Amino acid sequence: MKINVQSGALAGIAELLESYGQDPTAIAEQAGFPVEGLHSQAHTLEGREIAAFFELCARVCHTRYFGVELAQYQGGLQQLGTVWLLMRSAPTVGDALKSLAENFVLHTDITSLSLKPGEGGTSVCYEILDEDLDDEVQLIEHGLALVCIELRARLGSHWQPEFAQLRHSAPYNLAPLERALGSRLYFNQDQHAIFVRDSDLARTYTTSGEQQRALIENQVMQLKEGLNAQMIVK
Repeated sequence: MKINVQSGALAGIAELLESYGQDPTAIAEQAGFPVEGLHSQAHTLEGREIAAFFELCARVCHTRYFGVELAQYQGGLQQLGTVWLLMRSAPTVGDALKSLAENFVLHTDITSLSLKPGEGGTSVCYEILDEDLDDEVQLIEHGLALVCIELRARLGSHWQPEFAQLRHSAPYNLAPLERALGSRLYFNQDQHAIFVRDSDLARTYTTSGEQQRALIENQVMQLKEGLNAQMIVK
């Protein structure tokens, strides 16, 4: 299974490695990760390559939270390009998350993002689609942290989800993960998710006009048509 890395999807990873005194090229070669993927704006990569690279980065840098740190370095979901612009033009937080979930396939086919309504709010679920992929901790925590960072840009720097669920076991030091995903963390769960309250979903996300959003929706539709055409050819 492959992932089409959009512009900036790995933004900051080389700089983060260098901040730990590491050589990004050497680590990429050790992981069997295409060196050009560190800087290329559009490069097709195996999902397993990215997962293995993230895990190796964490080990080499001796940090359990490499994925979370990379998310903080990137500062949000702008690497999603047009999908991010569509989010930013949504009238409410709920609409923004719906736009993200409906169009996440344009970013990757190795992970999925979906919404699961529940009592008092909605779970934003983030999952690995490759069932044979074992090394998913860094990828999952990176993705959920990015969503939280994006929401804090609209809901305030101190915003936290109601709670977060993770399939893996609890690490020895929870503090970095609590800062990223909130203080109510549940491990060994049946899904990876953050739970966003209904009151937060109803809050205003942007003041963009309908015309601007319509233009962005048209761009997204064209991207989807192009993706569908590629799938037919394959």
